[in-house]
Amino acid sequence: MVALVQKDWKKLVAYSSISHLGFCMLGIFALNYQGLTGGVLQMINHGLSTGALFLLVGHRLRAAPHARARRVRRPGARSMPWFAVIFMIMTLSSIGMPLIPGNGFIGRVDDLWWVRSGCRSKVWAILGATGLVLGATYMLWLYQRTMFGQDRHTRTTAS
Repeated sequence: MVALVQKDWKKLVAYSSISHLGFCMLGIFALNYQGLTGGVLQMINHGLSTGALFLLVGHRLRAAPHARARRVRRPGARSMPWFAVIFMIMTLSSIGMPLIPGNGFIGRVDDLWWVRSGCRSKVWAILGATGLVLGATYMLWLYQRTMFGQDRHTRTTAS
């Protein structure tokens, strides 16, 4: 929830990192083989995707120091198209999109499936699935705002 209100790229990626580690802990505390496997796969994906996102954000901030806030005057997709493509691949890897490099999808599916079947209370699986949806929301919102500027619904037009 805190990541949804961040206006700083680095802080948002840092809070998404905390969310990834929450999925790792969810799988580990399922206390079964599949949950542990999902937790380890999620740790590997966390190292790959979050490390790459921090590297990309650092590169972008170094190229345009005024761009620390998401509201930049010149969207990144026009000025740096290859950066936008790589950033999108790493964003999709971070949220666990299937068929994207990294083990995010497999790790999260293992975590949620074995927490649901292994725990007596299904509340943990529901909370994990809610975190999964929120994670996709704030990462895709970050990409949309940084690469394409403000969306047309939040722009104000002078009459």
